[in-house]
Amino acid sequence: MRDIHFTAAGMDPLESWTVRNSCPDPISELEGNQQFEPGHWWLNLACAQRDGIIGTAVEKPTKGKYGVTALPLLTGCEEHVRGKLYRYVREGRLSDMHVSLLTQVGTQIRILRGYRLKSTLAPQAGVRYDGLYTIRQYGNKLGAATDKYRLELLLEHVDGQKSLEEVQKVPRPSQMDDWQTFKKVEAEMVRQRKGDDGLLDFKMLKEEERIDREHWRRSSEFRATLGQEVCGLGLTMPA
Repeated sequence: MRDIHFTAAGMDPLESWTVRNSCPDPISELEGNQQFEPGHWWLNLACAQRDGIIGTAVEKPTKGKYGVTALPLLTGCEEHVRGKLYRYVREGRLSDMHVSLLTQVGTQIRILRGYRLKSTLAPQAGVRYDGLYTIRQYGNKLGAATDKYRLELLLEHVDGQKSLEEVQKVPRPSQMDDWQTFKKVEAEMVRQRKGDDGLLDFKMLKEEERIDREHWRRSSEFRATLGQEVCGLGLTMPA
């Protein structure tokens, strides 16, 4: 875990790692395409920021001076629409709605997926670079009943890249070994900073998320058999 450190002051209690030293702007598009291939894997967002594919260890779009936008998908849910189209949905505050992407509809962005994402494409552990996607649609609206904003992105996997089937083989067994070691280190860091009660809260939060993802997976599989949407605002693409 070179050049990253644990912090108890993060916005997301399950993403409590930051880059130790100042990190340069995200690398350019050409450099990124040469250095990072779909399937590149990290333990967490801080490691991805350290290596330069994103500009911050926070779940939001970032863009370098000459680079393309990179968007980590760590939370929310995603479903396959058809062909190479995928719908991503999340709820939250207006600041969580990635409004900057509204002006990038029709452009290509780098997509990273994390293990916490409710998606059949999510990695088993850590964070994985899944390649270039074109933003086909963007939409958000405020729910009257929930008082939360709801974001929907329609993303299309760009042709000419490593197949999603190959990408989904990552993380590999050796990387899963690294993940198990990382989880032990992280738990010890939480215990040292927050005590035994803090560690228990941390473990319970992780377990609640795991159960929620499992319920989503079962619901997704069931509804898929009925031909129903699992999540989304109902935006559609013309045939």
